[in-house]
Amino acid sequence: MTAALSDRIALRELRRRAFFDGARTIAPGLVALAIWGVVTGVAMVKSGLSVPAAAVMSLLVYAGSAQLTAIPLLVVGAPLWLIFGAGIIVNLRFLIFGAAMHPYFQHMPWPKRLLLGFMNVDIAFVTFMGRFGSAPQKGNTEQLWFFIGATIPCWVAWQSTSLLGITLSASVPSSWSLEFAAVL
Repeated sequence: MTAALSDRIALRELRRRAFFDGARTIAPGLVALAIWGVVTGVAMVKSGLSVPAAAVMSLLVYAGSAQLTAIPLLVVGAPLWLIFGAGIIVNLRFLIFGAAMHPYFQHMPWPKRLLLGFMNVDIAFVTFMGRFGSAPQKGNTEQLWFFIGATIPCWVAWQSTSLLGITLSASVPSSWSLEFAAVL
C-alpha cells in the first residue's frame, strides 16, 4: 500500500468518524426539533397558508422562528419588506453564530460557507461550539465533518416533521389553536 493510498484511507475514516460523532451528539436534540417542526407545519396551514405555500416556505426558509414570524404578516397582507425585515430581526442570532464559526470555515470557498451557514441551527451551533469552542486549531477536517454530521440530521428532521405537520394540519382540530404558535 502506498503512502498516498494510506493517507486517503485515513482521511476517509476521519471524515466518517467525525460525521457520525456529530450525528450521535445531536441525536437527543432532534426530539425537540421534531416537535417544533410538526407544530410549525400545522401552524402555517392553520394560520391561512395553503399547503403548497407552506411546503415551499418550509423548504426555502429553514428557520422556524422566521416562518412563524412571517405567517401573521402574510395573512394580513403586510408589505414584503416588512415580512423580510421581521424575519431578519428574529434571526439576528445567526449573525453571531456566523461570527463565532468564521475561524473554523474561513478557509473554504464562499459558496460552501454559505451552504454551511444555511444548514446551521441553534442546537448544532451549541453542540459544535461545546465540542470545539476552545480548540487550539480551528478549521480542520474533523471539525468540518462533525458539523456536517450534526446539521444534516437536523435538516432532515426539520423538513420531514414540518412537512408532516403541514400534511396533518387538516386533521388537527381548530380547537387546539396551534396557529397561536405563530404569535409565540
